[in-house]
Amino acid sequence: MDIPRTGAVIVHYKGIETTLKCIDDILRQTHFTAPVVVVDQGVDPDAPHQLKTAFPSITVLTQTSNVGFPAAVRIGMAALRTGGARLAFIANPDIRLAPDTITSLIPHITPDPTTSIADVGAVGPLLVDAHSPETIWAAGGMVGPNIAAGNAQSGMSKGSLSVTSPKDVDYIPACAMLVSLDAWEAVGGMDDGCFLYYEDVDFGLRLNRHKLRSVMVPSVIVHHQGSANTAEMPLEREYYLLRNRLRTARRWQSGISFWLGAYIDCRRIVFSSRKRGEARAEILSRALRDAIAGIHGPCIP
Repeated sequence: MDIPRTGAVIVHYKGIETTLKCIDDILRQTHFTAPVVVVDQGVDPDAPHQLKTAFPSITVLTQTSNVGFPAAVRIGMAALRTGGARLAFIANPDIRLAPDTITSLIPHITPDPTTSIADVGAVGPLLVDAHSPETIWAAGGMVGPNIAAGNAQSGMSKGSLSVTSPKDVDYIPACAMLVSLDAWEAVGGMDDGCFLYYEDVDFGLRLNRHKLRSVMVPSVIVHHQGSANTAEMPLEREYYLLRNRLRTARRWQSGISFWLGAYIDCRRIVFSSRKRGEARAEILSRALRDAIAGIHGPCIP
């Protein structure tokens, strides 16, 4: 099999040691021919020097401020395309890879040699909890009513996984996703306005609209820590999850379905949290207002 030129995009925000481990894992992959691009969000002024000192061969693109995850990925993907890549592995720093991870995913995204038809836009591994490797973090992603998305089979035992062959899913979590750059460009990439969360859900829906599949490969396993950088900001996480779900629903649902879903969310999530006096009530109210107003990007004061 002809192996397409493959590179990687890693978005660095905080936690330099975690990022360095991830880069090391990627550089140890058994097949890697295009650049490894690290998009640094500019939070730590020492990070670019530390990254280049540890790994002189990588490309570090430092931003003047945090541009958000999807915009950072877009910057990295453009650099990979300039470097001649045809496939790109998108990685959160808090994943750990075996040396054959990316090589094992590549056959599932390349065109069928008998037809030359490329109908897969993105593939991903079975993600397991780094702290509990027998526990599934995500067997791909699923999208339910009102565009409520979630990690398939999250929290279940790895031994209980019923599928052993590649399986079509609604989307691939962006923490570990191998993407065709042709597919990326055909669908317009990810939604930069999400800033954080739901950009992978929207991307999966874009692929589906273009009749491009998202495939989870259960034989390829990646360990994922999960929300390593956002655990310290739980209210911001609540804000982006709700706002971006509604933002995505507004794009993909008819008007009446969206407004009905927004009303249900208002009653079920926002009003109930206010009634219980929860600290998150105000941030959820703001997320709902911002989604309805079409406000996007970094909106946390």
